[in-house]
Amino acid sequence: MRIHILANKYAGAGKAPEMMENIKPLLEGHDVTTSYTEKTPEKFIEYIESNGDINYLVAIGGDGTMNYAVQALAGKNTILIPVDAGTGSDLSRTIGRVNVSHLNEIISSQNYREIDLAQIQVNGTSKYFANIMESGLGGNVMLKVNSVRRRTSLTFMSAILGSLMSAQPVKATIEIENESITADILDLIIANGQYYGKGIHASPDSDMGDGFLDVHLIKFMPKYKVMMRLNSLRNGSYISYDEVINRKVKSIHVRCQSMVEIDGETMKADEYTVSVCHNALKIFPLNH
Repeated sequence: MRIHILANKYAGAGKAPEMMENIKPLLEGHDVTTSYTEKTPEKFIEYIESNGDINYLVAIGGDGTMNYAVQALAGKNTILIPVDAGTGSDLSRTIGRVNVSHLNEIISSQNYREIDLAQIQVNGTSKYFANIMESGLGGNVMLKVNSVRRRTSLTFMSAILGSLMSAQPVKATIEIENESITADILDLIIANGQYYGKGIHASPDSDMGDGFLDVHLIKFMPKYKVMMRLNSLRNGSYISYDEVINRKVKSIHVRCQSMVEIDGETMKADEYTVSVCHNALKIFPLNH
């Protein structure tokens, strides 16, 4: 088997390189190569495309590292094995976690499952994401989180509270098939996976293999009401509120001038289109 190990040097408070060295002996007998993430994934995408005989990619890091890997593996035969070493690791909360000591057994089994990816066209570029993206509040939250070098269990909640205090209504228009919705929003969530923000159950009904994306449009509401409902935002029960519009879609077009976050990456966007790519990524573990 040909296996490539990809690691984010800074994930897990800098422990990812050590984890890489600990994993190498577990893969003795296989053809193993290694690399570290860079600022942009273009070189890694080229590497994967020119090395189509790589059977497995072991990616060590958090959700940002997984997003980096997804850009290269979308539509490819290489199987992704995510190894958690990040702050959030929310993708693994949906798909399950890998026991590193079982890596050789996992690879020998040659088992995998196929999951959907989302593809977003934004700012003249196209990219994939496996988990969740947001416009509005979520984009501002992640901007604050990304400004903190050493994150703790309180980083996300602190960023949420800080962003809520300064939140303003954002005018958004979303078009889904024959339906058009215009509203002042607090947040717009487009989900393939279920969790973000270190365990916030943003989209409890999402199934990464059903061929659909889950959309949750949260209308703007007074700050006191949001504060009273913070726990519902965390456990996913918020989707039952009258202020929330929920849809299952294959594609969605959004016009919304706000900060956007895509699996942890932030950018300013005025308009974008997101479509589901069914069974576009091969991945282990197998549990739903």
